[in-house]
Amino acid sequence: MLHIDKLEVTGNQKVSVIEFARNMTLIMGKSETGKSTIYKCIDYLFGAKNDELHRPFLTSTGYDTITGYFSSDLGKVKITRKIDSKKFTIETDIDEIDTTKEYTIDTKKPEWIGNIFNLLIGVPKGLKIPWSNDGKMKLFSWRTVKQAFMIHEKRADTEESIIMPTINTDRTAFLSNLLYLLYKTDFTDFDAEEGTRIKKIRKAAIQKYIKSKKDIITQKTLELQGQLEGISLDDDNIDSLVSNIKNNLDKIKQAIQLAVSNDQVVSKQIIELQQRSNEIEIALKRFETLDGQYTSDIKRLSFIVDGEKITSSIPKKKKCPFCNGQIETHNHGSYIESARAELSKTLENANELNEAKKDLFDEMQEIKEKLSKLNQQKDEIQHTLNDDLVPVQDNLESQLQIFSQIIECKKALSLYAEMDSTYDEDFVEYDKVDAEIDYKPKTLFEADFADKIASYFKTLLAATYFKPIDTVVFDMTLFDVIVNDNPKSNRSKGYAAYLNSLLVLSLRSYFNERAELNPHFYLLDSPLHGLMTETSDENNEDELRKGFFNYVFNNYGNDQIIIIENTEDKELPHIEYDPNYVKVYTFTKDKQKGRYGFLDGVFQN
Repeated sequence: MLHIDKLEVTGNQKVSVIEFARNMTLIMGKSETGKSTIYKCIDYLFGAKNDELHRPFLTSTGYDTITGYFSSDLGKVKITRKIDSKKFTIETDIDEIDTTKEYTIDTKKPEWIGNIFNLLIGVPKGLKIPWSNDGKMKLFSWRTVKQAFMIHEKRADTEESIIMPTINTDRTAFLSNLLYLLYKTDFTDFDAEEGTRIKKIRKAAIQKYIKSKKDIITQKTLELQGQLEGISLDDDNIDSLVSNIKNNLDKIKQAIQLAVSNDQVVSKQIIELQQRSNEIEIALKRFETLDGQYTSDIKRLSFIVDGEKITSSIPKKKKCPFCNGQIETHNHGSYIESARAELSKTLENANELNEAKKDLFDEMQEIKEKLSKLNQQKDEIQHTLNDDLVPVQDNLESQLQIFSQIIECKKALSLYAEMDSTYDEDFVEYDKVDAEIDYKPKTLFEADFADKIASYFKTLLAATYFKPIDTVVFDMTLFDVIVNDNPKSNRSKGYAAYLNSLLVLSLRSYFNERAELNPHFYLLDSPLHGLMTETSDENNEDELRKGFFNYVFNNYGNDQIIIIENTEDKELPHIEYDPNYVKVYTFTKDKQKGRYGFLDGVFQN
């Protein structure tokens, strides 16, 4: 940020002061009242030459010293310069500025005043930018780029671009300064002297990088070739080997798949037989229990039959041994037949159980034999997989990986060889002299720069009541705006001044949106100089003037805008404004009424 708070002119005990508003200051009045002197005083403090063209006033006016009070993000600076002097004195509390020295307009001196303003707007000390298309470099200069922020009365109605310098040789430097403020553009590649040195460093670095990569690839290839010692490694042989390995690997994978499938079948059979074996063991245990029951039943029934036989042979008593009375006998029948029948059935069941047990024992023996064979078969499959097929597969895959790495290494070597050749060609370019630098600053503006400026300009036309608005184009070649396909050269000077002022304000909008370093400072001397629009039912002078001032009075934002306007032929339109942000000075050119002009006590002869 670069703002001017106050301008003070002194001499012979005279003091004339203009205090500027933080945002908007309007200085208006008749001709020959010192309005443009204010512009020249500020320009003089910015480092203008001490000649008739740039000298703000003569010492015969009784004034001989100009002091500007400036503000920036770093702090405040008081800069003083005498008329007919190239020297400046500085007062400030900014640590980076040495106030013990006198500063000068000489750009070759370390005490160049431009360094102060560069510091205030944020430009690094010693920054160099291209000043010509062949890469010649000079220091960044606020004075060179100020044309984008300050309109001088004598150029206000120019038919050329108000932004671009009138001298062609100054235009490259202006655009370079502008590019740095907007984007902090790096101009290293366009520096004829620095570029040569950097290209040599870059060449050495690239050569070192390529060599290191080639060394790594070569070493890796040698290591892999060592693993395949005895095998010819020309490209055709490698391709043939890779093809054979892939075919063998496919066969091995098929064999492994078949072996795994067979193993799964055998494992399934083993599981089924083991399950049947478990079922038989359970059944045999149950049969043993049942066999024990049958044995007990046979003993019980045999006991009954034998007991019946014994008791049947014992004589039955007919009288009581105690009372000798007659005992009644009962015929209970015989249990032999039923016991014999039950015994016969039990023996039959026992025999059937023994036969079933024999069958199960035979089946169990058969299962054991089958399990033995199946386990042997499974072991053979596992042995084939683990000892034969899988190792072969691993070996083939390892070989394939090795050959693949060698192929990749050869490809990498070929690529780096190609890169090396390409860089050899680039090195020739890097070694060319700086005369071959072709610096074209307009190509470095962002792609949407022209469209953005045209869009802002169109908005300003509408805001200032201009009609009609058909087309608005920013021509990068002219670095100027063309409205409705009608160049400024076909219109009046007042019309040109009006469009020139809108172009500066359009660039201001772009700065506020995009700029890396934004001074936020604008000084427009006679922005509507001689405005007389052509006869038209759509546009008239009063409407355009009113629209212009209404816009700037209500859209200053964070910028400081100073407008100097002549009221010789017509008073400015009345615009409502906030006095907290806006100051208005009127020079009456009347000794009896208000302030006559800028320099107190200086009157027109």
